[in-house]
Amino acid sequence: MISILVIFGTVSFFISYNNTKTVLDENMETILNLTGDNEKKKLDEKLRSIEQSVTTIYNYAYQELEREPEILNDEDKREAFLEDFGLISENVAKNTVGTMSTYLRFNPAVYGGTCGFWYLLNYDSGIWEEMPVTDMSQYDKNDMTNVGWYYIPIEQKMPIWMDPYFNENLGIEISSYVIPFYFSGFEVGIIAMDTDIQDIRNSVSEITAYDSGKAFLIESNGDVVYHELHPLGCNFSDLDNEEQDLIKAVLESGFNEVLSFTIDGTELRLVLKKPRNGMILGSYVPLGEVTKPQTILLQRYLAFMCIMLFLAIGTCIIWIRSVTQPLKELTRMVKECESGRFDTELSINSKDEVGVLADSFHHMAQALKSYIDLINNQAKTDALTGLNNSSAYSQMEEALNNHICESSVSFTVVVIDVNNLKKVNDTYGH
Repeated sequence: MISILVIFGTVSFFISYNNTKTVLDENMETILNLTGDNEKKKLDEKLRSIEQSVTTIYNYAYQELEREPEILNDEDKREAFLEDFGLISENVAKNTVGTMSTYLRFNPAVYGGTCGFWYLLNYDSGIWEEMPVTDMSQYDKNDMTNVGWYYIPIEQKMPIWMDPYFNENLGIEISSYVIPFYFSGFEVGIIAMDTDIQDIRNSVSEITAYDSGKAFLIESNGDVVYHELHPLGCNFSDLDNEEQDLIKAVLESGFNEVLSFTIDGTELRLVLKKPRNGMILGSYVPLGEVTKPQTILLQRYLAFMCIMLFLAIGTCIIWIRSVTQPLKELTRMVKECESGRFDTELSINSKDEVGVLADSFHHMAQALKSYIDLINNQAKTDALTGLNNSSAYSQMEEALNNHICESSVSFTVVVIDVNNLKKVNDTYGH
């Protein structure tokens, strides 16, 4: 019985635990995905705001060219356009969160290396200032460090987020959203806004999952934009082999899928998201923290199962005793009856089948005792006189003799001679 209960309890435990573990695993994946989605959404809001602002400026410039195409060929009108359009761009940039500069550059091959404007936010004063533009004629078009912000979008002929690059004029690392400006198939130039990569890093550094989960941000080529364990601007080639393998696996993995990795002996759970700028945002948390609810659940299940098992065993023991104790009493009474003691009392008060059997056995023993007493009495008593007969005399003699031998007592024999007893025996019987 106990074995059956143990097996049943163990099977029930594993089924319940596995079902609950499945739910917790699904919840863990949901939590990690929601954390990643939420942080991606926050980052995308900043990026989208910049995109919308650049698009607004672009649409305004395009409408101006449609209204007055001579801007492209008349230097005076072009200068007036740049002055008015620069102020409009500055005003839009002021109201765009995360923007640090805005600029328009005309095609250097047609209008010269300095045609355009550049407005920059002075972090110290909080004022937007017009800055001297870079003379593009001093750089080869293949110089991606200094003029890649112009030629890469022009070559792709579509709005893009530039990978982070170090701006030597500003001395900071920035990322630009650039729209190539074409009018009637003619390359006019580009319109763009810059954002400080440090703002993005700060946003990523504040991301948490569970208690100790962190986040990182890498470029599409594997270069690290932000990771708490690496310096700013850490290139993919600067990482050790284990981390390079990890980033390769990340770049090859699908998004929204919870991945498993081990770094420095710590097993991690990781989820990846792709913000609007094409970078890869990863949120990770140690496995021990993820499985903490499962561990607590397992401990509670085990404690509950132990309590239930002890209760079940205790109940079984009480039940078994309630069954075996009356049987032991019946066995004892049988042995007493075998020894000739029929007046043994039973301490069985139950009303079940065993109690009925014990009660019947007790009545049988009493009846048997009465019957044996009757037979013994008849065997030892003379039917005529009611006195003990010679058999009783022999038993008494044997008993007395045993007692004398065992106790070494003194004794006296008295012999009585009854006269004329033969007449009584002959007349009435011996």
